[in-house]
Amino acid sequence: MQLPISPVPSRSNDDGHDCSSAPARTRPPHTISKAEALLYYSGLPSSPKLLYRTGKEEWFPMHPDDDQFPADKEVLEVFGHPIAKLWKQGLCWKVVDVLDAHKILFTTIDVVRFNVIDVSPSSGVNPLSPVTIWIGVFPGSTSIDTARAASEDILTLLDAHEIADVNVEYRESTYTPKADSGPTLLAPVPVSSPLCYVLGPLTSALGVPIATPARDGVEGTMAVYLAEGGGKNRLLGLSCRHVFFGPEDGDVDYDVHTDDGPRRDVHLLGQAAFAKLERSVSSEIFHRNLSGQRLRDEFRMLAAGQTAERGLLQEKLGENTQAREALEALLARVRRGGLSSRVLGSVLRAPPLRFGVGEDRFTEDWAVFEVDRTTLGAGFRGNVLDIGGSYIGELHYMCRRCAGADNWYFRYPMETRLLPLTGVLSDELMHAPDMWDSRSGAPRLAAFKHGAASGTSIGRANGVLSLVRCYPDPDDTSVHRTSMEWAILNGGPQSQLFSEPGDSGAAAVDLRGRVGGMLTGGCGGPRRGRGGPDVTYATPFWWILERVRASGFPDAHLETAGDGYGG
Repeated sequence: MQLPISPVPSRSNDDGHDCSSAPARTRPPHTISKAEALLYYSGLPSSPKLLYRTGKEEWFPMHPDDDQFPADKEVLEVFGHPIAKLWKQGLCWKVVDVLDAHKILFTTIDVVRFNVIDVSPSSGVNPLSPVTIWIGVFPGSTSIDTARAASEDILTLLDAHEIADVNVEYRESTYTPKADSGPTLLAPVPVSSPLCYVLGPLTSALGVPIATPARDGVEGTMAVYLAEGGGKNRLLGLSCRHVFFGPEDGDVDYDVHTDDGPRRDVHLLGQAAFAKLERSVSSEIFHRNLSGQRLRDEFRMLAAGQTAERGLLQEKLGENTQAREALEALLARVRRGGLSSRVLGSVLRAPPLRFGVGEDRFTEDWAVFEVDRTTLGAGFRGNVLDIGGSYIGELHYMCRRCAGADNWYFRYPMETRLLPLTGVLSDELMHAPDMWDSRSGAPRLAAFKHGAASGTSIGRANGVLSLVRCYPDPDDTSVHRTSMEWAILNGGPQSQLFSEPGDSGAAAVDLRGRVGGMLTGGCGGPRRGRGGPDVTYATPFWWILERVRASGFPDAHLETAGDGYGG
């Protein structure tokens, strides 16, 4: 529910105290040097440019413990701060109105903290920033004076609620949806298989790469399988509408029962994903050939009497040959047939793309398609998430510090790498999770996904929802759409990015296997640093499921092997 809007709110706080006369803080203007503007966010994936910031915190261009290296930062989540409750009650929309009043073309608004990486206690520096309202604006669209004036109004809003420990920062950034410009699905394989690191895009585990010929060059990811229920035997797939329909299709409600146009087929692997898979398998074959040549050279160098060593090398050579043959067979299978051999099903329903929908003001960007069960193969196991591959080490590092009630801790499925989905993460748990950091005791909500573009990645979900604003026509910024989104931050300074273009539709899942959201977009500055999004956004899954059920699928629920689809 949106709170009433006024330039300087006059209302009571939760204790009934009239806070309209709360004293304003003394806020001298902050001067931003060119070096600070360019280096302040060093360490973030896109290294966005700082435009303006409030607060008295000193900026360290070089690391406090080692002046040979820059003071790199990471973005941290916020749980339990007083702003969280007020934000959810409508303070966020008051901030939007302030920015609109100052004609600031914002793209995203997050509530986060920043941390200077690897600062020792002996340095005397507090590496953790205050809670910060972090505002992204179109590059070149906002002056420092405008940002300063808007910040004064935002801080006045916070003063009225007796919140004096929150800063405001602006950086140049854009919001971008995550869509990017065969064979029957196979069963996931164990870690010991030579196909382990290449087979992912062809398995029925979550993260299936999908596309439609109607949108050439646009690719995405299937979120989850839904059982239709209600006595119906159809198996449904869920992803983002913008993967299947673009501006050229018009802002219309697609319903297969009423639409007279051709069916919108859903294909396994778009052109880019197909080419990526082909390169991946070919690369593995190349390395197996090199390994085979090396083993044969070593064998020839051994003396005839070195029986044990020769036997061991022959065994390794045989294993390498079997692995190469399995990869060659997979490559032949991938290349066999055309687009018609990769049809998974067709779209059933895709409501118009809408921002700020309903009381919760979320983004309606979803589509349901029917999955042809004959494409699933005998190894289909329902909604399972592949959390393996080369990411196992970092997953262990982040998960080992997460604890929960009843002595719960995460157990990595070492042999299968598959995490079964167990349910849906509630709205309450998004803001007050039932997991925490085992060292500090602070709330923590780790989330991971398997996307078509970036594979498995793990991040940290924020306890305060963010706002995103989309400008359909960059040449007419008077038209815009604003929504709430669930923000997921990258896992750490050295982590793989949580998402990349092509991951639209991927499910974000917590460590207990509960679906939290469906990825829709991300934000970042112009490509500096290592590139990629600083924050990934997802629409809460509990809300999407409500909308799906209200749109012609009243009994839809997360599919399990027990629903009759298991192999």
